[in-house]
Amino acid sequence: MIVKNSEIIKAAIYDVLKIYDSLKKGKTNDKHQEWQNREYFTFIAPYYEEILRFEKNRLIYSNVLDSKVKIYRNINGVINKMTIIKQGDKYYLIVLVRKNDIKPSETIKKIIGLDVGVHHFLTMSNGNIIDKDLEYKKDELRLKRLRRVMSKKIKGGSNWKKIVNKIGKLERKIRKRREDFLHKISKKLIEKYDLICTENLKVEKFIRRGKSYGKIWSDISFYKLTKMFEYKAKLYGKKYIKVSQFFPSSQLCSNCGFRNYELKNLSIRNWKCPVCLKEHDRDINAAKNIANQGLKILKV
Repeated sequence: MIVKNSEIIKAAIYDVLKIYDSLKKGKTNDKHQEWQNREYFTFIAPYYEEILRFEKNRLIYSNVLDSKVKIYRNINGVINKMTIIKQGDKYYLIVLVRKNDIKPSETIKKIIGLDVGVHHFLTMSNGNIIDKDLEYKKDELRLKRLRRVMSKKIKGGSNWKKIVNKIGKLERKIRKRREDFLHKISKKLIEKYDLICTENLKVEKFIRRGKSYGKIWSDISFYKLTKMFEYKAKLYGKKYIKVSQFFPSSQLCSNCGFRNYELKNLSIRNWKCPVCLKEHDRDINAAKNIANQGLKILKV
């Protein structure tokens, strides 16, 4: 593809400068920025009304692009930027728009605290539980088999390329299934509650603990869920609060505030407060404490 529009070239140079600026400031863990191969690339361009337009089911961008597009949702708002992503044999168009922010509701009526864990994906302060979506496990087993087959093929050969394409399609299917699961959860909770509270967990440290924990925490994708809460809360005029990761949500009695240091032992799933004699489920109690602490932070 030959790029002639000067604004697109400027945008590409700006993105490269941002990458090297991040490397200098130490904002990324990568010592060297690896260039992406031809199977995956991102093309970002600024939006100018006179050079980009949608005509029925076609996207026309100056003298660079004229292609059919399938639009999944209406574009509402002022377009700022568009991103074209190639993944395998598929192309995706992401349009960034600017909209007027909805003012957050002044009254907080419905509050929910969420505790993320290994046994259950999310435990809510009202006692409800959301378990992990395990439908993609079958696809992951198939993915392992395909990778084993690929390792036995001659790299660069026609059969190797066929397997690579199959792997790419399957990886996209797994990723989309996970994202769809997270989108449905976040939208449902944002629409239902005025204030949502979670812990500000650093998932990386859990992933580094070991193979079993690492796989479980990477499957959870909790960081993606928090980012969805952040932008959807603004979109719907709701509140989203992150409680400090050092807050002892599992050790405090949500009824009287007594701190039980014995609960540093993760194997203790149920306990009875020696002060108020309230019986607790570890995860539900933690979710209640997260909700209470989030409300305190909001009022400060």
